[in-house]
Amino acid sequence: MINVFKPLKVRPVILAAGLSSRFQPAHKALRPPWGAGLLRQAISTLNLIGFARPLTVVGYRAAEVGAEALSLGSEVILNPLYERGMFSSVVKGLLKAKEEAVEAAAVLPVDAGLVSPSSLLALLAFWFNLEPEPSHLAAIAFYNGLIGHPPVIGSSLFDSIVNYQRSFGLRGALASLSGGNEARKLFIEAQWPRLYQSGALRFMDSADPSVLGDIDEPKDLEEALKVLSEFKGPERPTIDQALTWLAIGGKENKKAHMLTVSVLSLRLSLALGAQDAELAFLGGLVHDIVRDGSWHDLKSRERAEAMGWRDLGLVIGAHSEFPVALGSAIDFTAQEGDRPRPDGQDYYNLPSSIVEATLCVHLADKYAKGAEIVDLERRFKAALEKPEPLFRNGAQRRYRVAKALEKWFGQRIGAEPLEVILSPSGHRLEQEAFKAASGEAILGFGGEKR
Repeated sequence: MINVFKPLKVRPVILAAGLSSRFQPAHKALRPPWGAGLLRQAISTLNLIGFARPLTVVGYRAAEVGAEALSLGSEVILNPLYERGMFSSVVKGLLKAKEEAVEAAAVLPVDAGLVSPSSLLALLAFWFNLEPEPSHLAAIAFYNGLIGHPPVIGSSLFDSIVNYQRSFGLRGALASLSGGNEARKLFIEAQWPRLYQSGALRFMDSADPSVLGDIDEPKDLEEALKVLSEFKGPERPTIDQALTWLAIGGKENKKAHMLTVSVLSLRLSLALGAQDAELAFLGGLVHDIVRDGSWHDLKSRERAEAMGWRDLGLVIGAHSEFPVALGSAIDFTAQEGDRPRPDGQDYYNLPSSIVEATLCVHLADKYAKGAEIVDLERRFKAALEKPEPLFRNGAQRRYRVAKALEKWFGQRIGAEPLEVILSPSGHRLEQEAFKAASGEAILGFGGEKR
């Protein structure tokens, strides 16, 4: 089970040292005529998950590729032996990861830069939950009988891969971890899960063709883009994937708050008899996945939608500033001067399941001051007393919305919402939240954890 408070030391390693010979004079890692390069795409994907500073291995045209990587926030390391092939960059990246004492490395060739962020997150969640110890194992995505990217390689395997001497590259090195004759078995990809199940490899079935990658020439890119445009991924993360996203991408000082809001959202949803209690729980769990600057709720929504989760994005996108479009749902009327949301039109005519989850997350967030449950008066007291008119007016608006929501919930559930959220639900999702907290204090009320 994932402990969201434990630092998850996974080092993403992007392999971008190759010759890109079939793209000449363009370079697929940079900005070819067809648009943004694969390096930018790969770094953007890793950023969405929460890896702010991946490692990029450069070699051919190192100055250009390195400059691009640095401009995108990546760390850069030079592989002077790049002409020996991709495996030389794998070795360089793993040696650097070993120096940093990480638990694992996710090795992503720039050729596979189109892998979807949701599938990469799914693979990371799969690896984190391996037993008995993830750092002794490697996780590989498996799509339609083919091996995918990137492998997530536990740190205990680094030396074995770095010291691999045969000529079959990274796949050969991974296959060798199971013992036996990797050359004989290596290219029977459909048989990998059966052939290597007794070794250090673990396979995650994937329905996403983006894990295959391998963009060697322009026509490969055209075909990949066509396939991916027709593929529709999962509409929301699993609980394990959301917890992994929180563990990697959540701010340390916000994780207890997000776990608390997830439980409170669930309890409100269950009391309301809402159609989708899981959506409310997920919304609470990741509502502050972006927590910097103004409109952080809108930024959190944009990140969730970039992961492919539109409904979840709408739910978390309204947890701070309430959309006027939802006012009629709770008998709330905006006042002159209330700040309009730039995405306000998106909240008209939503399915009731999304509206319910949105209302639950919004009120739950207002009942949680950090990881402590408080009433609305205490939650807003300091903000309402601020001397700056702009800040105080914003707090007054949010307080009016919260009070209207509290009244609306009370009328529909026949009880005070604050009393409802103080009572454990016994629901399996609530139990998952407490497991993920691993003993850290959440749901504090008067010094007592509930």
